[in-house]
Amino acid sequence: MKSKHTTSVLIAFAAIAILFASCKETTKTEQATASSKTDTNNSYIDLYMKLKDALVADDSTSASIHAKTFASAVLELNAATYQVKDEQGFKLAVKAVAKSATQIPNADLSAQREHFESITENMISLVKHTGAQEVIYIQHCPMYNQGKGGSWLSQYEEVKNPLFGSMMLNCGLVTDRIKQ
Repeated sequence: MKSKHTTSVLIAFAAIAILFASCKETTKTEQATASSKTDTNNSYIDLYMKLKDALVADDSTSASIHAKTFASAVLELNAATYQVKDEQGFKLAVKAVAKSATQIPNADLSAQREHFESITENMISLVKHTGAQEVIYIQHCPMYNQGKGGSWLSQYEEVKNPLFGSMMLNCGLVTDRIKQ
């Protein structure tokens, strides 16, 4: 009788141990998925920032290299990875960003900046769809494009203008913030 009771208790403990182990595995899987989303998210945003920084530095060659990598990363974005409410808008933004980014490597510095400004219009939408791990600042230069203005994203509040580079490095202001 004691043997049956002991066996029942051992089976119950084993079942509970298996249940806890499977819960931990689910948590690890969920964490890995969240980490993968964050890595992908940060990857394409970080690549945009490298492209921006190359233009700030008036470095057309680096801008070309970063634009190629950035375009590839953007094309790999998948709406299913994010909780996107407007999947059509997400896909349109991805295509527009990638199209503009692929035009940068074959352009001179002035044209690269034009394409970059076009990228940013859709990048703002894209980052709002995917969210960002850190605050992203939307900055604007009212002098760009013959006074029509132009915007870009930055990970810093301090303005460093990629649309004019060294010519008007600090021209611009923060107009908005994108938070997670």
